[in-house]
Amino acid sequence: MVVRVLGGMLVGGTGAVLVAPDLSLLLSELAPDGPRGLVTAVFLGQSLSPLALRRLVRGTGLAAAFTWAGGAPAADAARPWPASPPA
Repeated sequence: MVVRVLGGMLVGGTGAVLVAPDLSLLLSELAPDGPRGLVTAVFLGQSLSPLALRRLVRGTGLAAAFTWAGGAPAADAARPWPASPPA
């Protein structure tokens, strides 16, 4: 059973590694000049988040780290957006 799970994780991880750079390249080619940095930031965030959260996981445990990592964006999304400046 464990071997099957690890094999599935290996196949899924390999597929994600092969697809993610292509998707970010495609998105950056389709995006106008302004939001291109956002595509790069998303890709870098996905790549660097395990390194950034390692300390949090060690200090609080895995369950608390998931709560913090999910709660921070949820709290940010719940706050009201500032009004757009007049054009």
